[in-house]
Amino acid sequence: MAFVMLCNSCGTFIIKHDIDKMFKLYTVQSKEGTEILNYFNMPLDYFETIDFVQDGLIYKKNEAMFKIFSFLPVPWKCLDIFKFLPIKLSDWCYGKTAIN
Repeated sequence: MAFVMLCNSCGTFIIKHDIDKMFKLYTVQSKEGTEILNYFNMPLDYFETIDFVQDGLIYKKNEAMFKIFSFLPVPWKCLDIFKFLPIKLSDWCYGKTAIN
């Protein structure tokens, strides 16, 4: 099981497409979400991205999304291919889509 920390409507998307129930979703404000943030020494008062936790590692922004896509069924799994883009480009794309 992988854990996803949410701050926006990504949760609806993940719930809809997570047919194998691979994810456990938490809001930042929940007890579990706060515990995860504390564990990774992350701020509790400012949160603007999605985080993905797996095997004791935390992934943020575009890395988190690519990890999530890799667990979802096709066609979403195919978006994982974009993880090979240069980090600046994929961060820019993440920033543009995360705003919406």
